[in-house]
Amino acid sequence: MVVFALAIRAFGGGLLRAEAAPALEVRPHRVDLDRATVAELRVLPGIGSVRAEAIVLERIRRGPFDGIDALARVPGLGPETAAEMAPWLWFGSPPGGGNRGGGGMADAVAPPLR
Repeated sequence: MVVFALAIRAFGGGLLRAEAAPALEVRPHRVDLDRATVAELRVLPGIGSVRAEAIVLERIRRGPFDGIDALARVPGLGPETAAEMAPWLWFGSPPGGGNRGGGGMADAVAPPLR
């Protein structure tokens, strides 16, 4: 009985409390629309699986996008969604030039989330 009481006191008092997990650092990245995969596009605001697939399919069919206005050629993607995505996109080579070595995610940090 004494052992049981001590165990309750130990757990209740925080003696055996688990350490808190370290905080995660979340940094949004800009995405090159002309190289991004469906998975990378899905993390953009207003873009789910269907829209991401439509963007990639349009890029395969008609070639790279030359700017935010070119997103109008993607069926089901309106100007509001394109404007919402704009801060997280670029077209062609990454800002600052250079070679990323493939993949759609870049090292450039997007504007802070509101």
